[in-house]
Amino acid sequence: MLLYFDIFDYPLNKKELSLATSQNVDECLEELKSLTLVDHVDEWYFIRGKKYEKRIHQKSMSDSYYKKARRYAAIINRFPFVRGVYISGSLSKDWADENTDVDYFIITSPQRLWICRTMLIMFKKIFLLNSRKYFCLNYFIDTESLEIEEKNIFTATEVCFLKPLVNAELLTEFIQKNAWIKDHYGKNPTMDNRFLIQKKDGFFKRLGEKILKGKLGERLDIWSMKKTLNFWKTKFPEMEQKDFDINFKSKRTISKHHPNGFQKKVMESLDLRLKEFENVTQVALK
Repeated sequence: MLLYFDIFDYPLNKKELSLATSQNVDECLEELKSLTLVDHVDEWYFIRGKKYEKRIHQKSMSDSYYKKARRYAAIINRFPFVRGVYISGSLSKDWADENTDVDYFIITSPQRLWICRTMLIMFKKIFLLNSRKYFCLNYFIDTESLEIEEKNIFTATEVCFLKPLVNAELLTEFIQKNAWIKDHYGKNPTMDNRFLIQKKDGFFKRLGEKILKGKLGERLDIWSMKKTLNFWKTKFPEMEQKDFDINFKSKRTISKHHPNGFQKKVMESLDLRLKEFENVTQVALK
């Protein structure tokens, strides 16, 4: 876990590190320090010789981002077929700077994911002038398909650090459906409800769901998915198919929009970091 976050020059505290192991975290850290593999300053632990000052600044900035995220989450929740809203990405790790976007992980009703997504994207384009700063809608799944298909350290980390804004109970169910994360983390995360807002369904949401509950909604959802997928293929024609399938995973049950291929970059960086660490320390990690 320390090596994973070391990619971002990001130290961790004991509470965060406790996710990595089912053993006593204090004993684990003492052993790592005795082997001169880990340093710490105050509450922060990091790979020996690395930086830690950056996080203090990022943590202070993240608080202001959360305030805005809660306001936008209240808006997102009022759209038809939204069932849960959660913070993902860097902000979910209390990590924010001047260039941070607020990433949302959204769970929708089944068979209406693409209608929901299209409505929210239209709202962003019209009323937010297509700004993604505080309204980055990059991952949708529905309530009947809660298990994440890509099972690796990157997705496990994203699952573990999700922070609920709307519907913490559904997030608990989502984590239970993704028990595979224990292949990478020793225990399930503790729910962080600091930023939770009350789930309210307004008139617009109820009306939209009533109008679109039948065959009209079914046809519109399929149409929305096809139009969006065709748009992405036209916009990124140079992307290899295998990368496109990961970065723009598109089914009736899921929509993923990661045009920069961040997951692939992180996994490649981690592989290099692990090899570098083994070479320098002569400690085998596998």
